[in-house]
Amino acid sequence: MVKTFKIFIIISISIVFNAKSQENNTILSDYKKDIQNNNYYNYYVKNSTTSIITNWLKHDEAIPVITSEIKSFGYKVENYKLYEIEKDKQIVLDVYLPDQNLGILFNEGHAYPIKKTQRNIKIYRLYRYELSGNLVCDRFKTFPDNILVLQETWYWYQYMKKDNGDVHLLDKNTAIKILKEDIKSFIENYKDKN
Repeated sequence: MVKTFKIFIIISISIVFNAKSQENNTILSDYKKDIQNNNYYNYYVKNSTTSIITNWLKHDEAIPVITSEIKSFGYKVENYKLYEIEKDKQIVLDVYLPDQNLGILFNEGHAYPIKKTQRNIKIYRLYRYELSGNLVCDRFKTFPDNILVLQETWYWYQYMKKDNGDVHLLDKNTAIKILKEDIKSFIENYKDKN
């Protein structure tokens, strides 16, 4: 009888916690619908006493998203094309639209802590080896208007590790959504100018 009662209590507690977890996930998914690139940073959770993990979209995750998003607008897309940005200065564009002469660079690396002012960063760092074998970093601070420089540090997401699974505060799909919004804005600005 006591053993049956203990099993009943354990099952009841498990059901309550499971229902609470589903309720929290519903709340999280509801507010994620309202997140856009203009209010994205309002949802950043600073590390407190809980173990919050912040991560960023990586180059190899972002480029296929960018390419797919641009193709969805009906544009021809080429990847990793050498492009002259000034006389005797060339760079490899991650994404290039040859018919529109538009290019996109996705700069790797991120800053921590997360700050909204990081969205103003426009510098692109190119690491290359010289003939001597030395690694050098070229910094590009200005680009023609037809080149969009995106920063890895803009596309962050957060989650907490829990015993019963990860709790996503702002998931990777939301970071991808923000990236797509930035691409859409770039394409729309281009259309408005032409």
